[in-house]
Amino acid sequence: MNRNEIGRRSNLSYEQFLKEYLIPGKPVVLTGVMEDWPAMSKWGTDYFKSTLGNQKVQVAVSENGMFPSKPEQGWQATDYEQMDFHDYLSMIENPEKLKKIYYLQHKSLPDVFPELLNDIQSPIYIKSPSPTINLWIGSGGNITPIHYDFSSNFLAQVTGKKKVFLFEPSQSRNLYALSVRSKNANLSPINTLNPDFSKHSKYKDVPYYECTLEPGEMLFIPLFWWHWVNTISREATISINYWWNGAIKPWFSKQGIKTLYLLSLQGK
Repeated sequence: MNRNEIGRRSNLSYEQFLKEYLIPGKPVVLTGVMEDWPAMSKWGTDYFKSTLGNQKVQVAVSENGMFPSKPEQGWQATDYEQMDFHDYLSMIENPEKLKKIYYLQHKSLPDVFPELLNDIQSPIYIKSPSPTINLWIGSGGNITPIHYDFSSNFLAQVTGKKKVFLFEPSQSRNLYALSVRSKNANLSPINTLNPDFSKHSKYKDVPYYECTLEPGEMLFIPLFWWHWVNTISREATISINYWWNGAIKPWFSKQGIKTLYLLSLQGK
């Protein structure tokens, strides 16, 4: 496979980001943008227990670390367990004792954990009035299989490290995207840890972009770019992501038209 390293930039103005990354649809790791976040010094399991209520949460669970564990069966194949939030935090404090991998996924900060909003600052590059802001807390070793999002995306790493692999939208066929009729057309069935090249031979030669996202760094994932995420840390990890309406042009592409049809099937 043809590997490309994702570039890192600091002190980018909005105009620079717009011209060099958002409009052309090019990924970039932004450094220094989270230095003033109180979350960087505060966030952890102890802080969450002392600050947030002990509500019931739905936590994704996997025996092989992938979410869903069998991506060829679609997003609906993800398994979940209901538990108290504080119990979940205590459990992931000792990941070496866990027999499974756990992931609290895309929990809305404004709706579920509004107490945390003052600990972060939305990037100056987001001009959308109401971006979706999500919290992700994993036990370590979490893997999200190859997929693409319906919005521009910033992935901000607070604790732990993640390796992120990106593929251009034009690689959809080589990534064996699931059928639109399955309502999972933004998901690939490929097992990234152990790819079956007898089934997915084209995947072997797909060019990709890669980075290791460190705490305090933020990755821009352009609209419709395929990506998969591997949490390489083996302890509790915390991330924030922002989905927002950025570039318009990609919606007029083949991928954009297919996505509009997929969203219509999902009733969105």
